[in-house]
Amino acid sequence: MTCTILTAMLLASTLYAEARQEMQCDSIPQEQGTAIKGVIANQLTHVPLRGACISLSNGKTITTSWDGKYCITDTAFATASITKNGFLTRHLRCDEFTDTLFLLPSSRTIAEVTVWGKRGNHANLFTPMSKTDAELAEIGGNMGSNILGLLLFAAEKLKILPDFGKKRRMWEEKQRMIIDNY
Repeated sequence: MTCTILTAMLLASTLYAEARQEMQCDSIPQEQGTAIKGVIANQLTHVPLRGACISLSNGKTITTSWDGKYCITDTAFATASITKNGFLTRHLRCDEFTDTLFLLPSSRTIAEVTVWGKRGNHANLFTPMSKTDAELAEIGGNMGSNILGLLLFAAEKLKILPDFGKKRRMWEEKQRMIIDNY
């Protein structure tokens, strides 16, 4: 209950702070030059970007609101850098700010890759599997970090649990017979 109350209080204070900041920006006319207002959006989709960080040369930092809006009340700066994860950083002078700024998504592609290697020893490349490895591969592969899978494997080998696959095998056999007789 205490956690719910604290969460509600935190949410309310955050919403209040954002609303107050918007009211401060709305009360300052754009023509006066005392505030710079605008929106930061994705250049490809034109969707506003929440949480974009504007770092001013005077040391101040502004973060965009949920709808991508920003308001810079202290215009005593020369340059600014706009950053957001997944987007290229944009550097602007104070006079280059417009009502809408676009950030370009960063590309996740790489250039040509060349792989160099030496021919290794292929003597043990085709060694046969051990009996235990073959049994593990037959029931579903690597269960090294699957404790329940290892317990189930051990229980089946010790014949403690009934055969869970019997019903499925019977159904598959019945389906095979139907197809063969068709």
